[in-house]
Amino acid sequence: MDQRTFDRLQAAHPNKRLATPEKVLLEKLRGLLASVGKLSKSIVLESPGVPDAAFELVGHGLSSAQLRISEQASRRHHLQEMLIAQIDRLFPNQARVRFVRNRSVFSLGDGAFAVPSTICEFYRTRVQKTPRWALRVPRTDRHLTTLLCLPNWNCRGFKAFYIVHGIEMGTRYNITGEGDPLLQRGQRLNSLADLCTVGQSLVQAAGQSAESVRAGH
Repeated sequence: MDQRTFDRLQAAHPNKRLATPEKVLLEKLRGLLASVGKLSKSIVLESPGVPDAAFELVGHGLSSAQLRISEQASRRHHLQEMLIAQIDRLFPNQARVRFVRNRSVFSLGDGAFAVPSTICEFYRTRVQKTPRWALRVPRTDRHLTTLLCLPNWNCRGFKAFYIVHGIEMGTRYNITGEGDPLLQRGQRLNSLADLCTVGQSLVQAAGQSAESVRAGH
């Protein structure tokens, strides 16, 4: 049940108190978290437009961190769908997508080579609010030539795409901007339309086959 349906039913039965669906409560909590920056029982109870039932979700251990993780996962899923749709539209007969270790891998050039993709996580530093992108690459994939996707500030699209070979970093690497040393080692795509030509050139130069991406070596 979405918010519109819930409001319509509530208006049709003004004397009957309907239980607010958990999905609606979560959306209101996410909005409150985005505007206030943190959550507590008192903040929830004192916020107009947020049902008291949301108090129960916070009271039973749904922390601000958990809500952020849920929101990040939702944004990442949206961006991944957007990326796949754009590549499919640009290369309707040349690109295929599959998922390996929770990443989308694009097979290009009639399957002759493959490029795994990584969507970085956009955030701002706490004090100066400087934009950053957090990069996480599975250890087994760090030697591969990878398509790095940098979301824009509202995470509704992409700011830039880079093809980078050999991301030998730790568990998490913070990209400081488009002048970052890691990105400077790679090549910026003028648009995703360049993925086939630039990707194939760099992948072949690195000796990366579609089988090596599938096997993780």
